[in-house]
Amino acid sequence: MKFSVDCISSPYFAYQEVTEEMAFVRGRITMQPYINKNLAKGRHQLLYCTYEPFLYDNQFNRIVKHTCTVLQTVSRNRLNRVLLNDIIFLLDEVTDVYCKAEDCIKVKSNRLYHEVGVITNMCESFLYNQSYTDGLLNNQNLSILLPMEVIYEQYIAGFIKKYLPKLKLQAQASGEYVELTGKDFTTSVFQMKHDILLPDKMIIDTKLKFREMANDSKAGVSQNDLYQIVTYCYKRKMKNGILLYPKHFGENAENGSKEFKVEDIFITACSIEITENDFENFDEGQIEKVSQIIF
Repeated sequence: MKFSVDCISSPYFAYQEVTEEMAFVRGRITMQPYINKNLAKGRHQLLYCTYEPFLYDNQFNRIVKHTCTVLQTVSRNRLNRVLLNDIIFLLDEVTDVYCKAEDCIKVKSNRLYHEVGVITNMCESFLYNQSYTDGLLNNQNLSILLPMEVIYEQYIAGFIKKYLPKLKLQAQASGEYVELTGKDFTTSVFQMKHDILLPDKMIIDTKLKFREMANDSKAGVSQNDLYQIVTYCYKRKMKNGILLYPKHFGENAENGSKEFKVEDIFITACSIEITENDFENFDEGQIEKVSQIIF
């Protein structure tokens, strides 16, 4: 988003070094091409001059336009494609040239335009087909933020679905609502979505957080988490629910598992270790740990 906003909000002009044949002196005379191409051929009246006009069609904008064109061919996100189209439209007057990642090094950024350096680094990353360039201090790179709580939930759900298909797992199960009632009406307003539903067995609510369990009779379970899973079980008329946390270093099974009872509903708070030392038998190890929790 930063990439597109900077380009759209402030078109960038820069002094671009140009060398061309001219009938008068502008800037400085470039002797080598003048001698080789003109003086040696009797065209001494024409000079090769190097000067720096203030241009919109500069190296930076050319690199940005080429990078956006490349990204447009691979992006599947509608919003990204719209933003890329906007940038290319604004750079319509800029020459279409093929740019390499090495060309980004040639861009001279003015310290008054800090975003130019940031965008140049991004373009270099994209053209190198990578998201990170190096580990220099204060170096700004493109950052990709992943919703780890979603990844954790999908990992647990996907693993159970693949290796324990008899449980007929339903991920993000919905269909239940919290209802708003009035004198003459009842309306469903809040839809419930359970992370993992095992029909006729239990509900599993994954929680990507570390629990503070030292001298805590609640085993680090927050009231909000407990209220949430109890409400799910009550609405689904189920008697078993699990709050599943990732196991962290220093935690053991004895102090990590805790069972709570609300009327006839039993809630188990426990942790699962999602790492394995024996990589060759990773699946078997995870199956055993998941089975110990569910069965």
